[in-house]
Amino acid sequence: MASTLPKWTEHLDPDTRAAGVDLSSTGFADAAWPIERGEAVVAALQGSGFAVLGGDLLLGSANALEHTYDSWSCDIAKGEPWSDYVTRSCANAILYLTKMQKQSKLWFTVVVMQKPSAAQLATSHDR
Repeated sequence: MASTLPKWTEHLDPDTRAAGVDLSSTGFADAAWPIERGEAVVAALQGSGFAVLGGDLLLGSANALEHTYDSWSCDIAKGEPWSDYVTRSCANAILYLTKMQKQSKLWFTVVVMQKPSAAQLATSHDR
């Protein structure tokens, strides 16, 4: 079965992209990377203007990943410009993933967005 990594992974360098595991066969339209690749994945996303809304941790190997039910998230703050949110959300993701690198066999997924949704724009600005 061909890999169907999310379209945003095209912004990753080839080695980092190749380290990703397609999770679509598990029922998730997602991909996971070894925790050691966290900084590379997030830095590439930030460089391409993506915010990291959050992510999940998984445990195991590329062939057998299980959700740990550990996750993080980062919401846009009221009045926060999108570019500031991109910077803050990526810093938050790198901080979380770096702390988790102490544990072996961890993998992670991310939820990303390249531009704010209408709902985010509505909550980020005073009316």
